[in-house]
Amino acid sequence: QIIEVIRRRSYTLAMCHVSDKNFAAAMESIADALAKTPPHDPWQVQELTFWLGVAQMQEKNYSEAVATLKKFLALFPPGAFKLPSYAKQFPATAKIPEAEILIG
Repeated sequence: QIIEVIRRRSYTLAMCHVSDKNFAAAMESIADALAKTPPHDPWQVQELTFWLGVAQMQEKNYSEAVATLKKFLALFPPGAFKLPSYAKQFPATAKIPEAEILIG
């Protein structure tokens, strides 16, 4: 039970750093959250991966950001953002166009 609480809190902490625009701390918290075992739910992994790429971009780690955002895009099947039922289950789908713009 304690491991599960820590795992859930790691996601929350990472998202708090993103919300506060503390991108250096966010990168560390997100990396920690993504390394947790058992892994987070797929929708949380998608959110964390996207925000890791954004944080890296904000911290001017451009090559890492591009690699992370490509990893984010690879988490979805082709055309996922056009499938309402998929997008409902995985809200980070809405961030696909933004990730593509950031990569470009």
